[in-house]
Amino acid sequence: MDITPYLIGHLLGRLFASVLIVWLICWLFSRLKFKPSIVALKRWYSLLAVVLIWLLGIAGSARAGEDSRAMAINQVEALQLTIWTEAQPNWPTRLEQHRGRSVFVAESPDNYYPPAAMSWAVMPFNVTDAELDGVFQQALKSAQNNYQSRSGVATASDKVYGTLAGRQATFQGKVGNQPVDVRFFIGSEPGKPLIVMQAYTLPDKLPHLKHQIRRSWNNVSYR
Repeated sequence: MDITPYLIGHLLGRLFASVLIVWLICWLFSRLKFKPSIVALKRWYSLLAVVLIWLLGIAGSARAGEDSRAMAINQVEALQLTIWTEAQPNWPTRLEQHRGRSVFVAESPDNYYPPAAMSWAVMPFNVTDAELDGVFQQALKSAQNNYQSRSGVATASDKVYGTLAGRQATFQGKVGNQPVDVRFFIGSEPGKPLIVMQAYTLPDKLPHLKHQIRRSWNNVSYR
């Protein structure tokens, strides 16, 4: 779980709400002349009630995968895609040119841990299911070269994000002199151009990005 100011504020808010709920219950009992009254707040079971309500709230958020978190919806004209990126905290975005191809990039803000980035590009052609693996392997080798990867052959697997079905692999590389782990995906909707999606972060930290990747990549759509 990423410890961010947003998460700390979220947890403190839940703790305050839990205390308020228990206090209101005890106040209601007092008004109804029900014993124990507000004095019950001093007892151990009141503290236990606060903790249980707080933990149940956290568990609910975890089960929901924080899907209620607001996202920035980017209409990327150059790619003819709609791309969702993190908004709490906001991930700055930009459009780059790489070897004549437009690439949309989102990077985590300063003081975000683990630091990370995602990118999206479009291959302007369609492929059949039989052709997909060959195209994927070719693009994967190119990506490994871009990241100065020496991890050898990366194991690919079938993967689906939202309406996009394709192939995915993870490998180690570098961004400048910084070692990184890279998640690499190519896929499409039937009859649509291939979309290339990449995410990278510090070594062994990709699991920390599972919600960010899911929230974003599951919602990529063609315009």
